[in-house]
Amino acid sequence: MWQRAGVGRLQLWPHKAAFDPDLGLLLVADAHIGKAQSFRRLGVPVPAGTTAEALDRLSALLQATGATQLVFLGDFLHAATGRSAGTLAALAAWRDRHPALALTLVRGNHDAHAGDPPASL
Repeated sequence: MWQRAGVGRLQLWPHKAAFDPDLGLLLVADAHIGKAQSFRRLGVPVPAGTTAEALDRLSALLQATGATQLVFLGDFLHAATGRSAGTLAALAAWRDRHPALALTLVRGNHDAHAGDPPASL
């Protein structure tokens, strides 16, 4: 845990995450959802299931921290080519499991090309 006098506490977690227990705020950088799908569309052989694994890791972080707010620090979606029906369905199912969670996206360089996530998230 990182702490500075007068500032508060920040717990550093694996998978590019940090948690502020005083605010119930989980910060996650560079999720790159749909990255494998984007690569497969370009002919790069990468394994399937990476989106589900990423969302499962995210759910585990939420469970472990008890976060009530989640901020994606850039690059939520990898590319427009990763916005497949399967990727969007996985995101919708994940969101259904966390309906009360407040979500915020701080746009990164990939988000400019991938576009915003569906409004239903």
